[in-house]
Amino acid sequence: MSKKEKNISGLEKKIKTELDNFTRELETVKNLIELDKLRTKYIGKKVF
Repeated sequence: MSKKEKNISGLEKKIKTELDNFTRELETVKNLIELDKLRTKYIGKKVF
């Protein structure tokens, strides 16, 4: 592989890692919002 190809490959790996992390964080936020909806429904206090 040429130096340029290695750089592109490295960038692709970094982007994939960042995207995976972002997706995981987004799932966490969605779960927190869902949890808050349930809490509001059953307890009546909004957290977010």
